[in-house]
Amino acid sequence: MNKIYVLAAMAVMCLFATDRTALAQDPPLLIVSVPFEFVVAARTMPAGNYRVSRVSFDTHSGLMISGPEKSALILPISVDDGSAAAQTGALDFQRVGGRFLLAKVETPDHAYALALPQATTTLVQVKDRVGAASAGGK
Repeated sequence: MNKIYVLAAMAVMCLFATDRTALAQDPPLLIVSVPFEFVVAARTMPAGNYRVSRVSFDTHSGLMISGPEKSALILPISVDDGSAAAQTGALDFQRVGGRFLLAKVETPDHAYALALPQATTTLVQVKDRVGAASAGGK
């Protein structure tokens, strides 16, 4: 089941990576500046300015977060229509070890909760341990 989900997500990412001009035509839901490195969809994104856009007109569809260097497809696990959304929009992060994981995207109209799979949090923790071990061994 997880393999099918991952393969479907990768297929969607490939489709949108080849047709980025279509995404650029839709206005972004949110433009934010993130002052620190963070992890989303198992990708480490550098600090910088990011645009958050829908991948389709359906409010329950996936989101694309795009920066100057990297982009990632976000598949929300739930969408709250308005009541818990921020008035100006924001990204909410969960700190795991020394890393920040994107946990929620809040737009003026919707709040998108993101899955933080155990595999992602474990991977972040292992990378932190490996980095600390290699830095300590020098």
